[in-house]
Amino acid sequence: SSGINAEYGDHGRSQLVNGPTHIHGGTLDLVLTSGTIETPLISALEIFRAPEVPDHFLVSFKVHCGAANKQKQLKKITGRAMKNLSADTVFEQIMQSNLVSDDLPSSLEDCIELYDKTLRAILDELAPIEEKDISLSHKPPWFTEECFNALRDRRKAERKYRKV
Repeated sequence: SSGINAEYGDHGRSQLVNGPTHIHGGTLDLVLTSGTIETPLISALEIFRAPEVPDHFLVSFKVHCGAANKQKQLKKITGRAMKNLSADTVFEQIMQSNLVSDDLPSSLEDCIELYDKTLRAILDELAPIEEKDISLSHKPPWFTEECFNALRDRRKAERKYRKV
């Protein structure tokens, strides 16, 4: 048994069954994992005698699948719903603002500040900044930058085709 364990260890595997699984004392059943013995993927490993099988013991354990245990990783993003803005509504708001008056500041810095404050206030009213959580998806190792670019180019070509 120790020779088998050493052989698996040389290949980065661990054998978790640490007792006999046969009535004559041999370990016939194996539970192999990648990496070290302290793996969170396998728990509650038990070896016990099953009355239905006269010469073998039953090896029981729980396997914790990654997808079931993974907490979704969320990222907070902020943005504005600019698609909902109508150019006419923005134009009307600008025309009713201080930007369209004879009473503009005389210095360039004051004009820029007024412009910035006014347009920001209009945007805050029509398309307020919203915060939302997005789920971070983990790409599989085979999904490389090249795959991502090919997918993006395909979608771009599809949109261009639909316009025709």
